[in-house]
Amino acid sequence: MPTAILAFPQHHSLRMPEARGNRSLGTAVNIMIRLAIAALFIVTLSGCIPLTQTAITPKDGRLGGYVESDGSLAISWKTSNSPRESDKPEIDIERSYAIAPNGKRYSLRFVSSGRDIGSSCWRTGSLWLIDPSHPQSHNHWHSGTWKMRLQFLPPHSDLQFIKEVRVWTFFYNPIIHGPPN
Repeated sequence: MPTAILAFPQHHSLRMPEARGNRSLGTAVNIMIRLAIAALFIVTLSGCIPLTQTAITPKDGRLGGYVESDGSLAISWKTSNSPRESDKPEIDIERSYAIAPNGKRYSLRFVSSGRDIGSSCWRTGSLWLIDPSHPQSHNHWHSGTWKMRLQFLPPHSDLQFIKEVRVWTFFYNPIIHGPPN
């Protein structure tokens, strides 16, 4: 019987506090690791700048553009090698359109930039998406792959551009990516 009394205090009183101490130390380390990871993400993502990227395909050197901060598509196109105003065709808004990634069809409104240089063969301006059910409001070119058809007024009505416009957002961070080139 005396041996049973000596074994009881040794088994319960000495081991339990050690087990509790190890658990609290492990929990504290686990919490510190999680806080360090959270702090790392906050520091690295705090300088992120969303940059809208645009790719117009197929590339043929005659049409280029990018999405501006106001949501319009800034475009420039070359239709001939002549700098004369009569050789610079106008977009036929009635027959030109864009199809959103979700399949919705939008009309287009072209606003000339006024930056056309008389001696240049290029036309520049902004294309706005117009919802036919709300013709007074502009819509933004949002992320996804758009299908676009640009048709021109006579005497250039045989000229058209059928393009895919891919729009996506890239999050630039100078801490991660370094300074811009």
